[in-house]
Amino acid sequence: MYFRSGPSGNISPPKNETAKARAKHRMDTWLEVAATLENEINEVMDQAYPHDWDENFLSRQLLRSIQGCLQTRPYVRGTERVRISMECYKLTGRREATFGDIGLLISVIHKAAKPVTGAAYLEAKRRRPHTTQFPEFRQAQLKRILKAAPKAQLLLYDYEPSTQFVGPLGYHPWQWGLSPLIASHVSRLPCANVRVVPIDTALAAGVKDTRLYPFGTTLSLQLIARYFCGLDLEFAPACVESLKGNGALLPKRLAVIRVVEGGGQVDGPEINPNIFVREDD
Repeated sequence: MYFRSGPSGNISPPKNETAKARAKHRMDTWLEVAATLENEINEVMDQAYPHDWDENFLSRQLLRSIQGCLQTRPYVRGTERVRISMECYKLTGRREATFGDIGLLISVIHKAAKPVTGAAYLEAKRRRPHTTQFPEFRQAQLKRILKAAPKAQLLLYDYEPSTQFVGPLGYHPWQWGLSPLIASHVSRLPCANVRVVPIDTALAAGVKDTRLYPFGTTLSLQLIARYFCGLDLEFAPACVESLKGNGALLPKRLAVIRVVEGGGQVDGPEINPNIFVREDD
């Protein structure tokens, strides 16, 4: 998706403030967060291809870009302000086997409600240049992940954008003309370089190429509309504790995310420093 920013409910700062200072007062809608995030994700793919077209590099750059995008300002979801914090970690030492490329440990805190913390596992695959294939797709590996984390997903990296993905309204997701709010933020046809596809759906489809795209959604929507709302997460203790560094299901990289509605400070989960070390310091 390629978007341009549009008007939203802003808090007006003093006229003599700089643009950077004014940005601190600005509050984006949840829709604008998704739009901005998708632009950042696509930019990472554009800049990496062809010289840095490597899964480890892409995953690292992707998390850093998402972190920077999410922590720039507060957001509005409905009538409530929502703050998002994110820290990036990497697995330390040499491991004989890892469990997925990226793990997300997400806490969702609604006002006057008990915090909910869940885990998400993403297995990254890159498209081979000049083909439609994802050659690193291994059924045995994916079945192993699925056995312990049944909601785990593939994270498909593509150097070319396309419009093949499932959106919030299904197979015709972006009916811009039907919504002035959405249309006001769009400068051209939305497209995506990165998609998220449930591993069980990918295995059922029985293919390992771009024919998986109609079964996937954009990473921005998966984050904003699903994970950050407490959906599609693993709540089994083995998964949650592993992402804290206290179990065997250890991904190569970890992002610890807190989605907080309203004011107040909320402490994040304690991460075992002997297993995961901060990458964003």
